[in-house]
Amino acid sequence: RPALPVTVSFEASDDAVAAGLRKAPPRDGELRVITIAGLDRSACGGTHVANTAAIGPIVLTGTEKMRGHLRVGFLAGARVLAHLAARDALVGELARTLSCAEEDLAVLVPKRQEELQQWRAQVIALETELAAHRVRALLAAAIPDASGVRRVTYHATTESPTLVRAMAQAVASESKALLIIVSASAVVLGSSADSGVDVGALLKATIASHGGKGGGSPRLAQGVVPSGTLL
Repeated sequence: RPALPVTVSFEASDDAVAAGLRKAPPRDGELRVITIAGLDRSACGGTHVANTAAIGPIVLTGTEKMRGHLRVGFLAGARVLAHLAARDALVGELARTLSCAEEDLAVLVPKRQEELQQWRAQVIALETELAAHRVRALLAAAIPDASGVRRVTYHATTESPTLVRAMAQAVASESKALLIIVSASAVVLGSSADSGVDVGALLKATIASHGGKGGGSPRLAQGVVPSGTLL
């Protein structure tokens, strides 16, 4: 549309309503009316441009349903230019990081995401396998107690949370075994069904004195404690 003039007038409420307003005013008396030629007339006390061209570019940033209405987010004028400059810088940085042309990002990013998901699945599979081997080695070196249960405490340092949990889960397939894994701020427990140990109950008793919290089932439990209280 061409630049439309925006004018300010002061009118009696009855006259303003008779001449047409987008929304009926909440009060009587004199009103400040903003008129956009051929487009809109509204009672408003705010600041306005002299014509619609002065608004500059407009970019819609999103919509949100709110109490039966639709809230529209937008940027205008210099903010649009700043927004586009930031987006352009982000696109450029992504292209440099992925060593590709900017126009190839739309194809390359989904491809990289798919590859990442595949790698994550492979890592999880390998960690699960490693967990089983590590648990068997730990239990093989453990001396059974009077009831024949092998109790192992393992101090985790660089292990991922996935590997730690997999180790605790691996105990379930062993015979008369209990594994307690502690790190600087967490504890994870696993036990076999024939161990006679409810690790969920044991966990609560173990971390209560450390000001921690957590829970789980009789076979697998985990919790957190204030940093440094377990090691």
